[in-house]
Amino acid sequence: MFDNKFLSKEFLRNLILYGIIGVTAASLDFGVFYLLNTFLQINEFLANFVGIHCGVLLSFFLNSRYNFKKTRVYPIIQEARHFSQIMMQAR
Repeated sequence: MFDNKFLSKEFLRNLILYGIIGVTAASLDFGVFYLLNTFLQINEFLANFVGIHCGVLLSFFLNSRYNFKKTRVYPIIQEARHFSQIMMQAR
């Protein structure tokens, strides 16, 4: 039924997971920003900075676990630290 590699069950599963994880991370990003900016009256730039990082780190951990199937905690934390450092330099 699924002869084409782009329509394989695993490809579709990963595509759907990427979408769900992306929406979840974006929701966290917005939620943290809204909470910090609206209720705690934190500057919008700082609230945005914190919200983006929360969303990106959540996306990193969820994708590591569910799409890339990494289960060992320490290497994931070390990779997340390196990822965060690179992300900070890119800003």
